Amino acid sequence: ATRATSTEDDAPSRFYAQAVSNGTLSDVVEGTKIDDNTYSFTLQVPKDTKSDYMFWADNAITEEPTDLRSVPYTMGYIAFAATAQGTPETVGKTVELKHVVAKVTLKTTTDVTFGDSRTIRLSASCASTYNVQTSSASSFEGKSISEEMTDAGLAANSEVLTTYIIPNPDDKAVTFSAHDLAQTIDVVHLVANTNVTLQGDLSEDNPKWGATKEYVE
Repeated sequence: ATRATSTEDDAPSRFYAQAVSNGTLSDVVEGTKIDDNTYSFTLQVPKDTKSDYMFWADNAITEEPTDLRSVPYTMGYIAFAATAQGTPETVGKTVELKHVVAKVTLKTTTDVTFGDSRTIRLSASCASTYNVQTSSASSFEGKSISEEMTDAGLAANSEVLTTYIIPNPDDKAVTFSAHDLAQTIDVVHLVANTNVTLQGDLSEDNPKWGATKEYVE
């Protein structure tokens, strides 16, 4: 695992902000682009009143969020968040967003030849909702992402697929499948703001595959 960097990962394409003042929630506002790495926001909040400011960025193509305390999340999209607190007169005007996702890359250490099935799949428990105000995720469900290989094989040390996930701290298992077979790693330390590479023998000859009912038939 390595620390994530914005230059090595997918770039966000949507930027949002929202404020909470004395329990009153402002509308979500979309950022105005200043340059590739900087967006500005204008929020209407009471003066001389301490507010919580929430910021979110992702590259999703789903509906825009309406409450940054409950942002819908789909496995595979990159996402960033940040918070700030204070009165309009004292709060810091520059906020740096941090990854709330872990990036997972699957590699094969051996040459791979595909038969009838060319689908590679990675599955893990992933959050469906993120609360920017509390920096916490919830509604964890088993999610998966797959790649359909266009070639009949893969060379050793090839990257097979990459995905982003808001990980479940209570379920660290990751399952990957190929050739209609599956393997599970019981504990993978997926943490926000890290890049994790899983690598091993993805050939059909690997004895660690667990045969599925479909494979036996």
